[in-house]
Amino acid sequence: MKSKIMQIMAGLTISVFILVISIGGGLYLSGIISVPDLTSDDSENISEVKLVNSTLDSSTLSEESLLSVVSIYTEENGELNSQGSGFLYDDNYIMTNEHVIESGDTYYVQYNEGEWSEADLTGADSHTDIAILNPHDIPDYAEPLTLREELPERGNPVIALGSPSDLSGSVTTGIISGTNRNMHTASEFTIPDSIQTDAALNEGNSGGPLMSVDNEDVVGVNTATEGENLGFAVSSRLSHIMGQSLIENGEHEHSYVGIRTIELSPVVDIDDDIDKESGLLVEDIAEDSRNLDKLYTREDADVPDIIVGIEDKEITTNEQLTSYIIRNTTPGDTIDLEVYRNGSVQTVTIELGSRD
Repeated sequence: MKSKIMQIMAGLTISVFILVISIGGGLYLSGIISVPDLTSDDSENISEVKLVNSTLDSSTLSEESLLSVVSIYTEENGELNSQGSGFLYDDNYIMTNEHVIESGDTYYVQYNEGEWSEADLTGADSHTDIAILNPHDIPDYAEPLTLREELPERGNPVIALGSPSDLSGSVTTGIISGTNRNMHTASEFTIPDSIQTDAALNEGNSGGPLMSVDNEDVVGVNTATEGENLGFAVSSRLSHIMGQSLIENGEHEHSYVGIRTIELSPVVDIDDDIDKESGLLVEDIAEDSRNLDKLYTREDADVPDIIVGIEDKEITTNEQLTSYIIRNTTPGDTIDLEVYRNGSVQTVTIELGSRD
C-alpha cells in the first residue's frame, strides 16, 4: 500500500490550491496542497504545544489530542484530488467533512507520526457535511477524541487542529464567536447548529476538530470560512448524531417540513398588518410538503401564520427551528407547532417528510 501512495505522490511536484465549492460567499476548506514528505518524522515536534496569544492565557495542548488528528487524501482514477483533515471518532472510525471525500473513490489517511493507511468510506451526508471513514490500520497511540454534548459558551477559548496547506499537526487558537448559526451551503438547505469562531482556518483544515481549551473536548468539526476571522464548524452534538447514523446505516435520512419562513423583528419591513414583532412568518410551503393545508401563508390569508414555538419551546429564529428538527426528529414523526393565528396562539400538528 505504501508503494501505491508513493506512486500517487511522485507525480506532484508543485503546490496547487483548489477551492472546492463556494457557500454563501464563503469557501469550504479542502484542497490539494503539496506533496507530503513520507520520509520525515515529526514526532519530536508533537509533544506538548504551548499556546499563547491575545485571546488565551498560557495553556498547553496535550500530545494525545494532536496524535488523534489525521491528514486525509483522496484519489480518483489514479490522481490525487483533495486534501483535508480528520480525527479519530471512536476506536474504528475517523470523522471528517463530506466535501473532503466527495471527489474521490480511494481514500488515504496519514497519522501524525507518519504512518499511512488506506480507508473505506463508511458513509457521508451532504446536508451536514459530515463523513465517516474506516481506516484499515490505526496506530496504538491514536485515541478517540471526546465530542461535547452541549454547545460551548460564546467567548470560550478554542483550538483548531488540522493540516492547512498540508502542514500536519498545525494549531491555531481563537474564541467561540457565536453558536446556533445556520451555515449556508450550495444547496437550498442550511446546516443548523453551527459554531462560529475567529480561529484561523485555511484550505486543508476541513474536517479537523475545533476543541475547547478547558478540557480538550471537540466542540465542532471545522468546515468553512467566509473571510478573515470568520470561520464555521458543524457543532459536536450534530456531528455526533450524524456519525452514529452513518456508522449504523451508511446514510442519514433527514426530516423535511417544506416551509419557508421570515424572521420577524422590529426592523423587518412586512406589508401585512401584523401585530407581532417576533416569530417566524410562514412565507411559503413547498408543493411536495405534507403540510400544505396545515399552515397559512401570505397567499392563503390576509395575515399569515407566525410560528412562535415547537413542542412547547419558544422559537424566534430559523436556526432554532431547523436545529430542533434535525437533532430531535426523524421522517414520519409528528410535531406540535405553536402558531400565532387570528390574534391567539394555537397548536398545529404537522407531519414530517423526508428530504430528497
